[in-house]
Amino acid sequence: MSVIFISVLLIIVNYGFILASLKLFGRIGLFISIPICVILANLQVIVTIDFLGLALTLGNVAYASSYLITDLLGELYSKKDAKYGVYIGFFAMISVTLIMNVILLYTPKVESQVMYESLSNIFTLIPRITLASLTAYFISQSLDVVIFNKFKSKHKGKKLWFRNNVSTITSQLLDNVIFTLLAFLGVFPFQVVVQIFITTYIVKLIVSLIDTPFMYLGVYLKKNNKVKEIS
Repeated sequence: MSVIFISVLLIIVNYGFILASLKLFGRIGLFISIPICVILANLQVIVTIDFLGLALTLGNVAYASSYLITDLLGELYSKKDAKYGVYIGFFAMISVTLIMNVILLYTPKVESQVMYESLSNIFTLIPRITLASLTAYFISQSLDVVIFNKFKSKHKGKKLWFRNNVSTITSQLLDNVIFTLLAFLGVFPFQVVVQIFITTYIVKLIVSLIDTPFMYLGVYLKKNNKVKEIS
């Protein structure tokens, strides 16, 4: 399969999962979706692929999806809920990192050595990735919430497409700068780091623009009482 086809499929699956969570579980569904997205993103980001001749890390779609979720929380519920969503994602990343690194303190039996090494290869890299991700995530997501709600108040609830895109594109740029430098500078050659920065932001930019119709669909579901809220 081509990388373009897989990427389109991945975007549809990610955003479809978020809307399904909203429809089935309401606000709680969105809260649940955030740790799923950020944990998946942190697991996927350690792998680089060739994307149209340039180096690209995986995890961009899953990570960008978290911005759609906080924007939906801010639009359909409140700024306070959007902030809680950011805190939940932050807490989830710390929890998974700490727990998995404690797990790696065990000595595996010979027959499970291969599986243990696979886990070790993933999660021994996670502390640096998580530090970079936590820093970038908290700062950029907090900025996203502020920008989104500022334009929501300014435009009195109108121009959803504008605040959705401006808040996400701006915060994603800041996120990309912080994360790329903290996670990969000194790990990969500088040229590769630059390629990762460029391709990652382009992908995040495209994914962010694509999330607009899904944002409107989420609003439609809520306004037409197609969302099941769980108390």
